[in-house]
Amino acid sequence: MRFHTLPDSKRYPGTEAEYDIILARHHTVLTELVTTRTVLVVSAGYSDRPVPPELAGRP
Repeated sequence: MRFHTLPDSKRYPGTEAEYDIILARHHTVLTELVTTRTVLVVSAGYSDRPVPPELAGRP
């Protein structure tokens, strides 16, 4: 999921004001998504091997 944080889908801030916009918008999104003390974070990775390294060698 990608949240557009700057006007016109601009990817990187060019000014201090744009950094402030990003911080405020990220804070708003987190405030809406995090409603309990428990937070689940999911991250993804990539490997060109058929078996993930953490599972290799397990029965």
